[in-house]
Amino acid sequence: MSLPPAARPILERLAYVLYFALLVGSIVVTWVGWLMGCITGNYTAMCWALAGLVCSRWLHVHGHAHWHFRECQAAIDGANFGESWPRPEAQERLSGEIAGLFTQLEAEPDVWARGDLRREISSRLEAAPALRDEFAEQISQHPGL
Repeated sequence: MSLPPAARPILERLAYVLYFALLVGSIVVTWVGWLMGCITGNYTAMCWALAGLVCSRWLHVHGHAHWHFRECQAAIDGANFGESWPRPEAQERLSGEIAGLFTQLEAEPDVWARGDLRREISSRLEAAPALRDEFAEQISQHPGL
């Protein structure tokens, strides 16, 4: 059975969320299990949490190799804290770059590359909010920018 092209990125993101939840949960339960083990002498919770850490490590390795976990992680840190008020000559250069990015966005079939291009366009438009009027037509075609 083959997945539709739009389903794969959704499942990859879901796997990343599962990996992240398993990692954080296992770390917390390891500490709590160790504390409870010191008090009660029962280290069962800590052993299960360590098994969860092993599983999260496997998901980390496999996810970075096959499931685009790097892109999922980069999507979390999407803020660009560059120049917030570019000079007029920089704004003209930025306008040309944004126009080129919109052209690439229209021609790109890959979902991940389109997401990267959207984030890049969004960060450049945030750097120069005055350019939103210039690219209003393209922005209306791509909600979320």
